[in-house]
Amino acid sequence: MKKKAYRNNLLLCVCGLIVIISGCKKDESDNPSLPLNTNTQTTKAATMTLTANAVYIDPQYTGTKNGTQAQPYNSWADLTWKSGYAYLFKCGSTYTTSTSLRPGASNITIGSYGTGARPIISSSVGNGSKVFDLGSLKDMTIQDLEVISTNNAQSCFHFINSVRGSVINCKIHGSEWGIRNVSSTGLFRIINCEIYLTGDDGSYNESYDSIEVSGTYIHDVNQKYFVNTAETYSGGDCLQLHDVGHFYVHDNILDHSGTGNKFCFISENDNTLITTGTLERNVFKRSNEGNNVYIYSSVHNAIIRYNKFENAGIGIYNLSISAQIYYNEFINISDRVIEGLSLSSSSTRFMNNTVYNVSKVIAECYNDNMTIQNNIIEKVTGQAFEGHANLKLDYNCYYQMSTPGTTSLGANSINADPQLNNIANLDFTLKSSSPCINKGSNIMGSCIDLIGCSVPKGITADIGALEYNSTGTPPSNKAPVVSITTPGNNTSFTAPASISLTSIASDPDGTISKVEYYNGAVKIGESLTTPYTLTWSNVAAGTYSLTAVATDNLNSKTTSAVVTISVNSPTNSNTPPIVQITNPSNGMNITNGSSLKITANASAVNGSVSKVEFYNGATKLGESTTAPYSYIWSNIPHGTYSITAVATDNLNSKTTSKAIALWVN
Repeated sequence: MKKKAYRNNLLLCVCGLIVIISGCKKDESDNPSLPLNTNTQTTKAATMTLTANAVYIDPQYTGTKNGTQAQPYNSWADLTWKSGYAYLFKCGSTYTTSTSLRPGASNITIGSYGTGARPIISSSVGNGSKVFDLGSLKDMTIQDLEVISTNNAQSCFHFINSVRGSVINCKIHGSEWGIRNVSSTGLFRIINCEIYLTGDDGSYNESYDSIEVSGTYIHDVNQKYFVNTAETYSGGDCLQLHDVGHFYVHDNILDHSGTGNKFCFISENDNTLITTGTLERNVFKRSNEGNNVYIYSSVHNAIIRYNKFENAGIGIYNLSISAQIYYNEFINISDRVIEGLSLSSSSTRFMNNTVYNVSKVIAECYNDNMTIQNNIIEKVTGQAFEGHANLKLDYNCYYQMSTPGTTSLGANSINADPQLNNIANLDFTLKSSSPCINKGSNIMGSCIDLIGCSVPKGITADIGALEYNSTGTPPSNKAPVVSITTPGNNTSFTAPASISLTSIASDPDGTISKVEYYNGAVKIGESLTTPYTLTWSNVAAGTYSLTAVATDNLNSKTTSAVVTISVNSPTNSNTPPIVQITNPSNGMNITNGSSLKITANASAVNGSVSKVEFYNGATKLGESTTAPYSYIWSNIPHGTYSITAVATDNLNSKTTSKAIALWVN
């Protein structure tokens, strides 16, 4: 296996919490449609919500510049970096640079504003340089940009020794690596992106706690394969993880067709780090060479489910310990579906998969105690089960299988045409006359199949990746649930008010793509990630009816109950107090059951601060009446929290701080 540069400190702590988020979903998509239940798609239009702490950049603007939307800056060199700010490029514009872009503060967002196509960052920095050099920063979010390397930069986004970075809804192309992330901590996210035309990997990630990759289309990587034969077998994968503690890779298309003998996905380690992870609802595409997925022996109990593996030489090169491989489709595999020498302690399960047109199913898995049940295995041209021991086969359906290569196929297995609906169109749903209906075992318990149907529908599970469904479609989508947590109903503010809006949103059978906020019928803004927070600034005196509208991954919408607030005209010259949470930092991860000291800075412009109250959503945690203002929150359970501080001055004016997200593993 190839080894990358930047080997660094050993990570001993594995983060066990992955926060599942989804990006925006608009009318026009750059991604081809996923032939399965997908929660995200890349969008062309930028969607950054405007905030009070925003600095605006329009490369084409030539007037007086002060960073406001009316008088934006036109150069990166104009910017003064402040933590907690958003730096927004104008949609439809192009910013050209010949130097690396290095933000000067943590806890910032770099995004876009306005309407139209994503703003383009076009960089001519050369090989060895980075377009965005994001080393040693924390809580960085970059979204809604198109980033182009015109001169083979080392990477478009380069994170090193950073903490909790996110790249959301970006198009990335032209560099050696699209996203390169090394020796960092926390949760790193790649959401709703398109990465292509890279010399090496689409995204390379090394020595990191946890990573989530979702809704992302990676294709046309490993371009060195075409210009330098020395790179043919040491070049790029779509997505490579190296010494990463936990991965959650879902709802992506990773297409390595025709670009050399490498992998769509690979997880490998050099050290004793044990990795856990899940691959679900992905499409892995190859030509008839190379591997779809390579998982190294340091990965334990990997879950590989609801994926499509297409046209590879090998579907899964599995060296992991006790992988759980179920409800996948393996289509046109020229060599073998699964290969890999596992340890004797491994107990891999290969359950409820549909295998069509392969040379071999299992090969050279010598030391694995492998259970193979409830699978449709059709059209195997070579020896189906080769070079193995301790295979436990039963309840499978075999058809057009030339040579089994094993002593027992199982007393409850069947040899019959599974009667798949439309093989030419790769529709592997079952016809009503299929002999696979109700002929499997319930070894998986109650679960769902590849397209989201409940299992079992009959007395027992069906054989194959798709439970028989008379309509051939998944069950109807369930609507999301949403409620506004702050502000509370009948809360009063003093004009001009700055109001923090926060909601709790969830989806019983999918994911939340966005939460929009409305005053009556007028949209205030939207938030794409949990906690779904938006700051509504400079609100004039009046009475307002607020609602939150949650949209799920299948575009179902739910409107929250109305929250009524009033903004009163100032009765005196009192200026509301100022308050900011100083601990925890936004997006902090802590361990289940921990205690946390929440602290805030508060001051009154023309009076005194009488108290600072601390809230989790709409629930008050406690208060402090003297500086330094703090509260100790003890024994915090697992979950995701939104923390705010409310400062009250001697004339009863109140100010709510910006919400801080907290994740408890």
